[in-house]
Amino acid sequence: MKNFDAEQGQIIRELKEIQKKICRKSNLVISFTGTEKAYADFRQLIAASGFCSSIREREPRWYQDKLLPGKSEAFIIPSEVSYVALGGIGEYTGEDYLLGRMVSFDYLWAKIRAEGGAYGCQMSVLPNQSWTMSSYRDPNVKRTIESFRNTARWLKDLELGEQELLNYKIGAVAGYDRTPKTYVQTKRMDSWYLRQEEPRVREKVRERLLKASEEDLKNRCQAMESFAKEGTVCVLGNRARIEEAADQFDNVTVLME
Repeated sequence: MKNFDAEQGQIIRELKEIQKKICRKSNLVISFTGTEKAYADFRQLIAASGFCSSIREREPRWYQDKLLPGKSEAFIIPSEVSYVALGGIGEYTGEDYLLGRMVSFDYLWAKIRAEGGAYGCQMSVLPNQSWTMSSYRDPNVKRTIESFRNTARWLKDLELGEQELLNYKIGAVAGYDRTPKTYVQTKRMDSWYLRQEEPRVREKVRERLLKASEEDLKNRCQAMESFAKEGTVCVLGNRARIEEAADQFDNVTVLME
């Protein structure tokens, strides 16, 4: 992009070739959110633009490429702090959603923010079955990764009273059922459509969240341990802190110094 002005013609031609390869009219979906009047205007705009006619119907090419195993990577930048993340695949149940909230506000908050000094941290359990842990503006790297890896140990030792568990559930449901802004609701509906997911899925997640017991949460120890040990790490940040944790990475790349 440094030479965009000089090479924009070639860049545009290459992007158009990519469009021809990956875009097929039969798979085209256009999402719109607005009033009936705005939708009518939008339809006229799309028709007048010639956008749809520019997409050809091509015979799809099926690729047999195997999914490569994840690699843990670090990227060095001139920064005093780092951004650390662990990602992997899990399930998406009410217990897992609740557990993600508990890990964020109890374990990670204590280990990474209060003790470690990071500006922020969280665990996310998403509908696409991806699990992530992350820290933000973190003075540590190795210590944070070790904290991520040891989450299952915290879960095994967890002891909750009824009121404490209820408080976690109230917080989790408040986040889960928060009234979304329009663009968030649009993204959610698009996601349901593209994944062919029924709205009933959210109801099932909420039901299991509300019924979850301490035993149910502890039964997720194996899943948490597998995620924490097998998940891949990605770090963007300080050279010295990354070099201290060199044994955690398959690749270390210097982006800028």
